[in-house]
Formats: sequence, structure tokens, C-alpha cells
Amino acid sequence: MKKLIVIFGINGAGKTTLVKNLLMSDFQKEDDGDFLLDCFDFYEKQNDYGTYTVSKGGKYVAVGNYSNKCGGADSIKTVENYFAMINFLAEKYPDATLCVEGVLQRAIDDLINCYENLQAKGYEPCLIKLETSLEQAVERVKNRNGQIPDVECIRTKVLNTGRLFKKLQDCGKFNCYVIDTDNKTIEQVYEEFKKIGEV
Repeated sequence: MKKLIVIFGINGAGKTTLVKNLLMSDFQKEDDGDFLLDCFDFYEKQNDYGTYTVSKGGKYVAVGNYSNKCGGADSIKTVENYFAMINFLAEKYPDATLCVEGVLQRAIDDLINCYENLQAKGYEPCLIKLETSLEQAVERVKNRNGQIPDVECIRTKVLNTGRLFKKLQDCGKFNCYVIDTDNKTIEQVYEEFKKIGEV
């Protein structure tokens, strides 16, 4: 069955890093060196809804752009474009695993309908929350951006993301998982993710 992987989490939880590693895993590097390797090992494309990213082997396609520090759905400007992009990718790349990092705040029923529509098209939704402490999230964002972030903004996202994910868990219609990323390396988190997503 095809997969829809939706990754929840606050700033600094590791969402972008996780999806970027997934995209870059779908590329066999050649040994002869007689080719031009672009620096990210994936392709970014544009449509009317925004930017999306395709792994070089075509196995994965993700909403948003990944050549910057913060990828994902945050680069999609409206909720309508968010849903339209997911449907577009499902139609254009029917054999790929769809990846969505970050979820625009929206009525729970709209998200459930989106995921159910993809279920009807043969997708298995896999909802994964990356959990980290506020302190570690702030430290990671500070290291990434070179300045102290708005801590209250991140604190609010902890509450909102937690509530949204809990509602999706409670509806009982999708596979929901939590990965604790506190004090773990990128490799450790990615290994846990691969076991859950079977990617």
C-alpha cells in the first residue's frame, strides 16, 4: 500500500532534517565521478500551489522546499493550497510515498477528510509526532538561525501541535506514532522513523 507520511512537531523538533534525509536516501551515487552531482540530491519544482520536492529516484515526494533551513508546509501560503498540493502530488506521483512536514492549523474535520480521501485512493496515512523539550527546541533553533527565537511562539506551538495530534489519535482512523528526539542524534531518530514508516 502507498504511504502518506505526515510529520508533526514544533520548531527544532527535527522535521526538516528527517524529511531531507528521507529524500536524499533515494539516490545511488556512482563511483566513476563522471557526472555533475547537485548539492542536495533532490529536485525542487513549482506549481500553482507552491514548491514541492521530488527525490532523485522518484520514490518520495514532499510538500515544500528543502534547499533551505526550514522546509515543509510552512512554505505553502494558504490552507487551500496545502490541500490542493497534496491532491496534486497524489495524482502526479501515484507510485511515490507522499511526505508532509508541518501541518497548517485547521479544523480537525478538514484534516481527517484530507487523509480519508487519500485512504480511498489507496494510501496508508502514517502520522508521526516528533517530540522534544521546549529547552532543546529553543537551543536547536538558536544554533540553526544564530539568534534566540521567540520562546513564547514555540511554547504556543507545543500546545497547539499537541492538541491537534491528540485529536487525530483519538479519532482512531489513522496510525499515529511519537518519536522522542531529545538528546538523540540525527541517525538515531532516522532509524526509529524508518522502522515506523517502513520506508
